[in-house]
Formats: sequence, C-alpha cells, structure tokens
Amino acid sequence: MARPSGRPMRDELLDAATELIQTDGVGALSVGDVARRVGIAAPSVHHHFRRRDDLIAAVADRYRQSFDERLSAIDDDTAPDRIRSYARIFQSTADEGRSCPCASLAVAWSHQGPETREAVADFFDAQRRWLAGQIMAGTAGDEFRHELDPDAIAALILDALEGALTTSRPRQAPGTTIETILQLLT
Repeated sequence: MARPSGRPMRDELLDAATELIQTDGVGALSVGDVARRVGIAAPSVHHHFRRRDDLIAAVADRYRQSFDERLSAIDDDTAPDRIRSYARIFQSTADEGRSCPCASLAVAWSHQGPETREAVADFFDAQRRWLAGQIMAGTAGDEFRHELDPDAIAALILDALEGALTTSRPRQAPGTTIETILQLLT
C-alpha cells in the first residue's frame, strides 16, 4: 500500500483535469493524461476518483464554486459595471487560451454522467440568476430600459459570452461582446 505523500493530490488531480478540459476538451481527457501531469501512476487516480465520470463531475462542481467566489467579489457601483466585471472573467479565460470547462462539458452533454450534468446545470443556473439580479438592479436604478425581461437578458448575456469565449479562441477577443449587449440594454 502506498504511503501518503503529504501533497494535496486531489486538488492537483482536479487542477490537471480542469486544464485538460479547458485546453483540449473533455473528449481528450484521460485518467492516464491526468496522472502523467501530476506525476503518479494512472491507477492511483482511482484512489481519489473511482471513475473518470467522478473526476469530471468534481471538476464541474469545483469550477462552479470558484466562479461563485469570483462573482461574490464583484463590488462595482453600477449594474453595467458589475456586468463588465463579469465579462472580464470570460476575457481572462480567453487570455489564458482556455475555455469554460462547464461549456466544454455541455458540448459533450450526451456523454456526461448524471452528477456532471447536475453540476453543469447548476453552474449555468447560478450564472443566469446572478445576471438576472444585475439586470433587475440596473432597471430599478434607471441604468437599463424598464421593459427588459431580466431572465431573457441574463440568458442572452450568458449565451453570448460563452459563445464568444468559444469562437474567440482563435482570436482571443470576447471583450467587445459585452459592450455591444450593454448598448442594447440602455
């Protein structure tokens, strides 16, 4: 039996799997590749994640939690500025040459297990709720037009940014997408 190394192995495995999903897509993710990146034998991964699907679900869940923390740190004064800060999260992901792991998992939806599907759905639901809240706050503060449907606009913003992140990978420029959307809201 292997002795504990003292390394945060679970976190290292999740980091490696996240990076592979963000750069190469979930279809290219293998337990062997994750193990090699961390410097352990492939069977050792199963000590932390019984199945590949468990690893993928954990990546999605951890990304959702991390993104939630980033959202809670947004404290701009106006709704348009908070939405711009939200868009900067996508821009920084593009600047790193990565994609949103939850979007990558959604692309391969029919190949995901139920835990992964739930984590990915939770991620997108949380994003839409946060954005709808910003639209409602902006409408109440006369920053946006009053006839807007906050849920529909939230879905539009999220879909546009996720799409821009995907289509911008060759050119790394989703930043103009949010300014165009904000022009439509005011």
